[in-house]
Parts: sequence; structure tokens; C-alpha cells
Amino acid sequence: MKNLIELHCHLDGSLDLKTSYKLAMNRGIIDKDMEFEDFKKRMTVSSDNASLEEFLSCFELPISILQDEEALTISTAKLIKNLRKDKVVYAEIRFAPQFHTQEGLTQEEAVKAVLEGVKDARSLHKDIKVQIILCMMTDDPAGKNFNENKETIEVAKKYLKKGVCAIDLAGNEANLADYKELIDYAKE
Repeated sequence: MKNLIELHCHLDGSLDLKTSYKLAMNRGIIDKDMEFEDFKKRMTVSSDNASLEEFLSCFELPISILQDEEALTISTAKLIKNLRKDKVVYAEIRFAPQFHTQEGLTQEEAVKAVLEGVKDARSLHKDIKVQIILCMMTDDPAGKNFNENKETIEVAKKYLKKGVCAIDLAGNEANLADYKELIDYAKE
């Protein structure tokens, strides 16, 4: 098999299931009686998840797991290990740091934890290069999360070329023109 490049890998959509199960159990996010197979069903998109809304609801559990530095670091390192196992030599992993502030982390702390996971994985797998893309999120109405998106840009600027390579605008694409001001700010 040839070496691969992964340019569109969402952290919260690419979690190692066994690692996530342990993290969710240890944090009381899932019932202690939940079997791994039931957990796996909640974490996996099936053909039954036809609408965008249903598909996006599958991210609720992974995001709830990734609310502390340890979970972000461990999950990032495990993802990179799995990517390397799949012969990936370059990966751009994207995530929205504003989704990881529900339990008190700042966006910067979330980014630092992910970058620590990259560092940990790279210490064992030197033959993979990994960069992080920080996602701003579209919302309805468009200005609802303006401050969170602006903070994402500020964190991206601080860590640009220090593990972060870009920003992205993710989510519903219906009102992208409403984000021109933020994109212009990012270019500054």
C-alpha cells in the first residue's frame, strides 16, 4: 500500500471507539451499564442518518467526551497513531475549539491540548506530519456566535506555524456571505 495524505479529517468525527468508550465511562458521560456495542452505535453514522441534522447529531456524544485537556490530548494522539497505521504520512486535522469550552476550557486551552496530542504522537511516529485547522462555525442567525468565531481566529493567529496551519468555516453553508467580516479579519 502506498503512503497516503489526509486533508479533511475531523477530530470529533474520527475518534478511536475503544479509547472514547473508556473516556466516556471514566467521565460519567455514559451509563456504566452501557455495552461497548451500544456505545459504538451511538458513535457511528449509519445509512439511517439521512438528513444533515441527523448526521450532525451524531457529533453530540464525541464532543461531550472532548471537554477536558486530557481527553483532547489522548484522543488526538490516538487518532494520529491510527492514521499512521493506515499509512498516512501527512494529515490536516480540523476541529472547532468553541465546541470544547462547555466544561470550562478556553478555546486556547483546547488548542494547546490538541497540539500536545500531536506532539505526543509525533514522538512515537516521527514519519507523519500533522497540522491543525481551527474551524469557525456558521450559526443561525449568523451573528449569534460572532465572538466565539473571532476568538477562534485570534487563537489561530497565535498558533499559526506552531502546529496550526489554517482556519476553516464549517457548518451550514446557507449563509456564508454573512461571515465576510470574519474572513476579512482573519486575513489581517
